[in-house]
Amino acid sequence: MHRQCVASCNVCPQKVPTPPPPPPPPPNQQPPPTSFSKLPPFFASQITKCFLNIQTSETPTRNIPTREQFENRGFSIGCLGRNQENPCSSNVCYHLRYRTFDGSCNNLVEGRSLRGAAFMPFGRLRPANYEDGVARMVGTSKPMPNPRTVTHLLLSSSFVVLTVFNGLLMQFGQFLSHDITRNTVTNFCRCETVHEECANMPVPLHDTRFKKQQPNFCIPMTRSSVLCGTGSGRQGPGRIPRTPINENGAWIDASQVYGSNPNQAQEMRVGALLRTLPLPNPPFSAVPPPAQTESSNLVTGDNRGNLFVGLMGLHTIFVRLHNRIATTLIQLNPHWNQDRVYQETRKIVGAILQAICYQEFLPSLLGDRLKKHIPPYSGYNDKEEPAIAVEFTSGAYRLHGLIREFYQLADSNFRKIGDVRFVSNAGSVDLIVRTGTDQLIRGMMAVPTKKPQRLAPAELFDVSDMGSINIQRGRDQGVRPYNDYRDICGLKRLTSFQDWPEVLEPEVKNRVAALYASVDDVDLYVGGLLEAPAGSSLVGPTFTCIIADQFRRIRDADRFFFQNPGVFTQAQVKSIQQTTLSFCICATGEDFKRINPNAFLVENGSTTVPCSSIPQLDLTPWREIPQG
Repeated sequence: MHRQCVASCNVCPQKVPTPPPPPPPPPNQQPPPTSFSKLPPFFASQITKCFLNIQTSETPTRNIPTREQFENRGFSIGCLGRNQENPCSSNVCYHLRYRTFDGSCNNLVEGRSLRGAAFMPFGRLRPANYEDGVARMVGTSKPMPNPRTVTHLLLSSSFVVLTVFNGLLMQFGQFLSHDITRNTVTNFCRCETVHEECANMPVPLHDTRFKKQQPNFCIPMTRSSVLCGTGSGRQGPGRIPRTPINENGAWIDASQVYGSNPNQAQEMRVGALLRTLPLPNPPFSAVPPPAQTESSNLVTGDNRGNLFVGLMGLHTIFVRLHNRIATTLIQLNPHWNQDRVYQETRKIVGAILQAICYQEFLPSLLGDRLKKHIPPYSGYNDKEEPAIAVEFTSGAYRLHGLIREFYQLADSNFRKIGDVRFVSNAGSVDLIVRTGTDQLIRGMMAVPTKKPQRLAPAELFDVSDMGSINIQRGRDQGVRPYNDYRDICGLKRLTSFQDWPEVLEPEVKNRVAALYASVDDVDLYVGGLLEAPAGSSLVGPTFTCIIADQFRRIRDADRFFFQNPGVFTQAQVKSIQQTTLSFCICATGEDFKRINPNAFLVENGSTTVPCSSIPQLDLTPWREIPQG
């Protein structure tokens, strides 16, 4: 492309690149049908009407809070409300064709409109585990090992086991998690704070790796905000355990790009396109004021996009991809209005993310165990429960061990030309603005990722100590012990530390036995990380099982999954299926010329192919013959 743009900052919109003219459309190409399998009778009866009446926006029928409004209200009253029921029949033509921004009305069966929606409770694979049955964290009165001690003795290691996969695998996994999960935490606790919602972890005096300047020598942690009416009340069977809330919808729908609220989404767009800021480096002509560049963050659908520079890179790629696709759709369908182009593009980008997830990312992460746990797609299941499980988000998918300490920057031959510390560059957009995404993406592709077993980098086990926070977060959210999940994953329940076949090193078993009083006390996050990888999976059998179960459920419960008949035409599905992450990188880079066809494999420049040889996203199946 001649000219690219970075994900939006708070600046005026700019023109976007003009892609080459599309090839002639196939004859008699028809628009995609609005029908879906397994529709309730009323919605099925509206298909013909909605085929002609294309509704591109949802007429408001309820108040959908922004993330800030939701969190501020929860903080003021001490608990969180849940999303409001969406009367799906009020916008029937919209709901038959497009997703809502908050994920509601995916399931059109009466009483199920909020399944998978944002601002709804996390799910559970097993009943909650609290000392008093409803709220008190395990370890409050019953002795449990200090998470920092567990982290130091079991999980932190400088020993590195590299894989054939690269750093982009880790970064895409995090990017994907920001689409489907976001825990609500107000983060007001400090080491000196005394409050029932503080779950601060004291740091042992002998812990020399911890920065001594941390006030009062602790790792502060605020407990997850919870659904109103849960986690309190008098003794009795009617008490409901603490229930944390997921601020994101469960669907893979690119909400981290577009947002989970229609007002937020509207602010991020200009016409059919997403707002962008031109880059200053050649061949870009516009240069934003330095002060603005240095002080601005990327405006993304999920504001965690600014946490790490690698996340910024992926957000930039998918914003550019949206604008490239939208520009082509405008050329193919000049009779479409801006809302139609925007919604169709958003739908395509979400489908591409799904294709990358199930065809590239999960096969890389779960290896030969994928087919065992996720069978081939057999269609939409309106009875499936898609809610993101706390065991997934606070246990199995917390794969910080994949992280490397540095982001490498690489030239066009995939040779290192610099690096950026993973933690120190957090929150800075300057690198993307100065250099674009090519060097960063190539650098991630050139560096092998690590296996996550006991391999979290030292930087994340200092003051930020994600390992200890992950352990404590599991206890906070009532995740049951590791042993309680083995049976649902086809493993025999443990009766002793020494009889633990998935942990290969005797010394590790001895350390676990020294820390935990019983095999029934081991935290899920700890037990899962200690397992040896299952087959060619990068994680052990328990985490493989939990991760696969979650991705299977959000696929099968999603009425808009790209392979569900009626969401796209067969020609459109074929086009999406052949679209890879490598294509997305080539199509949106500043000057990306060669790439590995599998973007997740380590690349040193010897196995690349020209970007022109990568299968292209064919948008001609979206050409629509104007009616009348």
